[in-house]
Amino acid sequence: MDSFKYIQAKWVYGYHRPVDAIAKLGIKDGDSLLIVGSGFGKTAMMAAKRFKCNVIGAEIVPFFVEKANKRTHEEGLNERVNFIQLDPVSPYLDVGADRVFFESFLSFLENPSDVLSYYSKKIGDEGRIGVMEITYLPNVESEGLTARLKEFFGEDAHFRDRGSWLNIFLESKLNRVAEDEAQLSLIRKFWEDFREEPWGIIRDLSRTLYLSYTEEKAGKAMRLFRRFFREYSDKMASSYYLLEASR
Repeated sequence: MDSFKYIQAKWVYGYHRPVDAIAKLGIKDGDSLLIVGSGFGKTAMMAAKRFKCNVIGAEIVPFFVEKANKRTHEEGLNERVNFIQLDPVSPYLDVGADRVFFESFLSFLENPSDVLSYYSKKIGDEGRIGVMEITYLPNVESEGLTARLKEFFGEDAHFRDRGSWLNIFLESKLNRVAEDEAQLSLIRKFWEDFREEPWGIIRDLSRTLYLSYTEEKAGKAMRLFRRFFREYSDKMASSYYLLEASR
């Protein structure tokens, strides 16, 4: 797996969208939250701060886990936030949680229904599951588009439309409680991220721009990122689904 292309599936919609989605899970002070596909840990740390919950982040890329745990120590959140390695072949953790949130992870699995079914059994009777994924907008012809998107997100990316996700949830015996869809927009991403954490976004954006001008690899990545929005943002959305297990 190309780890950079994998993480881009989270970067295209930013921080505000997943944190807002987690709020809809009904997280309470002291609850436990499992985030599958936690990346560099930004969503997990923001959730811990906002909702006063305990967070376990699970990620398949070892470097992301190492980096995320380092950041929690730097921000003094290591007592409430922890990141662990997830087996990419068998992504099943034997941990219980009040809520489970999948962030741009299931789209990198050929059969996500097995994973959803497994984790639905790990939450309590009042537990909920949140799913945040990049999807095709309605009426977009995805034939041929899926192959082209692999240039940006890697060979393991399997993006789907709303109907395909609803069928997956049905197979997983999960009831859809709520959903939300927003077309991808670079301007909206930066504006919503800025409102969420202004100084952090200014710092991160400044560092990214500096690297894009001083390092060839970073510059290439930035150009690829911008080209995705220029060519495909009118065809793609960030979609959120709130699910409950059928009892």
